[in-house]
Amino acid sequence: MNRSHRFVWVTAAAIGFGVISGLVWTQREPRFEGRSVSEWLDAYAVADERPTTSVLRVTGPRQLRDAQTLRPLKDLELEAFVSMGTAAVPALARHVRTGFFDSDRYLKVLAKLPPRAVELFPSPWRRATRRYHATEILLSLGPAAKSAVPALVGGLTSTNSSGSGPIPMGVAIGTTVPLRPFRPQLLLFERERLVEAVCTICGDRQGLEPVLLDIGRRGHFRTLVDLAAAGGWQGPEVAGLLAAAQNDPDPEVRAAAMRLLESAPNLVPRVLNSVLSALKDPDETVRWLAARTIEASSARESEVIAALQMATNDSNAMVRTVTRRTLEKSPNPP
Repeated sequence: MNRSHRFVWVTAAAIGFGVISGLVWTQREPRFEGRSVSEWLDAYAVADERPTTSVLRVTGPRQLRDAQTLRPLKDLELEAFVSMGTAAVPALARHVRTGFFDSDRYLKVLAKLPPRAVELFPSPWRRATRRYHATEILLSLGPAAKSAVPALVGGLTSTNSSGSGPIPMGVAIGTTVPLRPFRPQLLLFERERLVEAVCTICGDRQGLEPVLLDIGRRGHFRTLVDLAAAGGWQGPEVAGLLAAAQNDPDPEVRAAAMRLLESAPNLVPRVLNSVLSALKDPDETVRWLAARTIEASSARESEVIAALQMATNDSNAMVRTVTRRTLEKSPNPP
């Protein structure tokens, strides 16, 4: 047996140990009407696939309807989780967390195993489905699921990593069709559900503020702007973190953070240096939003006027328009 094969089988043995550990956890989960949390979670997923049922998802809990008449139906699986209440939250939070079984490294191991052996190990696709449904149930439980917020936030911040390149997964799942690479990164609709869950469970801006502060201080600026935009934000400390987000390499993150600062013009003087620096951002959308943020604020100090005057020569017409308009409305127009 060469070194590569030895590595695969040793890793497979470790995975098997992880599977057994997961089964032990399942046995320890709270039960309702004879079913564990994980078993109810699987039943919740089955309801999505019934041909007689239509599932509507907009915001809040999912809505089940009769596929023929569109008459609302009882969501018995969700009602089971509501009945379990806070007792079900730790087990649901465990299903939200990502780990080795969701990683590219795990997929590489699966790709080297015989197809029959692959069937013995956890499916990344099934785990992704469970994670989404667990998030949706926690969202439905609302503030009662507060202890799950760290796990939900962990699901969001894990999407900040870039991951590795695509992995052809046809052999690993016994098909000849290459499938998309699976990473700890979530699809857009999954991320939106996580954001909605955190905001719903936290309840309001005051409840969300400690979460925003923690995320921002750890440098997870994409998650910071996503949550602040969805759930609202307040306070100079969060404003400072939105200003710090101007150092993020992603222009979409910088633009989103500037939009949020524009919505709180009374706090702009506290982060003025960052906003003025953004007038020189390489991205024209960020520069335009920085000009709008200054226009919305009361900041008209000499350094602001000087920065605006320089921006009137910007290559982007929208930036020039906003800066000239702001200068014209200033107390002492140049």
